[in-house]
Amino acid sequence: MRRQFCLCASPPFDFDLTASLFARFPSEIVDVYRDNVYSRVFGLDGRPGLARSWAERGGLPRLNVLVTDEAISDGDLSTVEARLRHTFDLDFPLNDFYGALGGDPLLAPLIARYNGLRMLVRPYLFEALVMSITTQQINLTFAYNLKARLVQKFGQTVEYEGQTYFAFPAATALAKATITDLRQMQYSERKADYIIGLARRVASGELDMEGLARLPDDEFIQEVTKVRGLGRWSAEWTLSRGLGRPDIVAADDIGVQRAFSRYCFAGKPVTATQVRELAERWRPYRSYAVHYLLMALYHRLEPWYATEG
Repeated sequence: MRRQFCLCASPPFDFDLTASLFARFPSEIVDVYRDNVYSRVFGLDGRPGLARSWAERGGLPRLNVLVTDEAISDGDLSTVEARLRHTFDLDFPLNDFYGALGGDPLLAPLIARYNGLRMLVRPYLFEALVMSITTQQINLTFAYNLKARLVQKFGQTVEYEGQTYFAFPAATALAKATITDLRQMQYSERKADYIIGLARRVASGELDMEGLARLPDDEFIQEVTKVRGLGRWSAEWTLSRGLGRPDIVAADDIGVQRAFSRYCFAGKPVTATQVRELAERWRPYRSYAVHYLLMALYHRLEPWYATEG
């Protein structure tokens, strides 16, 4: 049995603009955006279930969602709805961000250009932490190649209309991996050790993902940085892109520093301290301000405003 439902969002929400970021890397096989349809395999009561989402044209901003699972229940539908709302950050008051910072000379042109753009958030905290380790100190294209290999070996799959869709591996699956397994995928030995160690702690219940997710920002950073392989950058990146916290700046991120260099410091190299100091003016919406700057960098927009702070 297949079930279809509508998922409403408060305006503005540009689904296709937001989801287009999933298509940035050709090797992306978990979050698949193709022909204006977003497909993702979620965990449904211990089994994988595929959800496909597309924007309704005209009228209120909302998504049509099709769950292609034969044993779908009302509880499963609630799970999918919650995960999609989280992934597309649908409960964030985007108009409040626009109202507060729409007069900022740096952000105003981006708000006009990217009206309805929301931040993409990973649906599972464990996944976000694994990806924070995977992406450390390497370019993102290579990082997503590593992710694809990890997913193909350890992720569950769903077949739909002749295509295979992959779920991101559960902690219980990665807890059974060996360092040799990950080394064969071109993970460094250190990253392999970090990921397997994290998975085993989560699978055993030693590290409580739900408990971590409820912590305030500062406490989350404090707890996450106690985990081997996870430093301040990983914690801050995960807060914004794994939990959807609206007022975080991962100032040590190379991409963030490049965006600030290009659009705020006339191309001059910048430090994490400079990023944090300049971003103070965007409280309490620093995550979104940075997201819009990164979107400009991704689209290679020419600088329209520059300052030396």
